[in-house]
Amino acid sequence: MAARNNLMQSRDGAWQEAEGSAQIESVAGMAKVVDTTDATVYYKGWADVGVATSAASWRIQRISISGGVYSFDFADGDAEFDNVWDNRASLSYS
Repeated sequence: MAARNNLMQSRDGAWQEAEGSAQIESVAGMAKVVDTTDATVYYKGWADVGVATSAASWRIQRISISGGVYSFDFADGDAEFDNVWDNRASLSYS
């Protein structure tokens, strides 16, 4: 697997190398952002195409890696589109 800070999920769900630490992809009217600035925690966000990252219209998932174990949690403990992407690091996850 390539370094996590250079990955982007493709339309078929496979991870592929990409440039930068946050990549945006658009599929079927939805924007998907992946932030991999940390080697042990990264974030995935979904919103309608064109939604500002400062709008409370994002579904955000945090993936944490510890000792080879991956944990998948959503902001606010749910998969609602009601979070701000710019605040992803300070949100509560469960």
